[in-house]
Amino acid sequence: MGIKGLLPFVSEYARKIRLEDLSGKVYGIDVFGWLYKGTYSCAYELEIGQPTTQHIEYVERRLKQLITIQIKPVLVFDGITPNLKLPVIPRRRERRSKNRDNAFKMFEEGNSRKGAALMKSAISIDYKIFIELVKVCVEKG
Repeated sequence: MGIKGLLPFVSEYARKIRLEDLSGKVYGIDVFGWLYKGTYSCAYELEIGQPTTQHIEYVERRLKQLITIQIKPVLVFDGITPNLKLPVIPRRRERRSKNRDNAFKMFEEGNSRKGAALMKSAISIDYKIFIELVKVCVEKG
């Protein structure tokens, strides 16, 4: 996720601001970043197919925070995977699969802390999760 080394590259041009300083502005959000963070609280449930909305609620809370201070959020969703990134996809899938297997093993051994950490790194945002978020956003305007 993200572009490795981007922050140090742009750091001389960046400055810290308060979120309130963006009031009255339109703000583009890479919503998949928020969605991934939201899945950390319910990674196990998502992996075993247990119904949960915690990940969607996380995004909703972040959006409400922006709207409350008069920031208009524009959600940006990833498009088609660029050709340059295609070779990375199988390696990521394999790593996620191994992490998932190891997470379940850790849970079976009673090491829930390590299992939870591995499960977070096994999560992948699939089409179903994406559609859930889009439906909520459309419903809420």
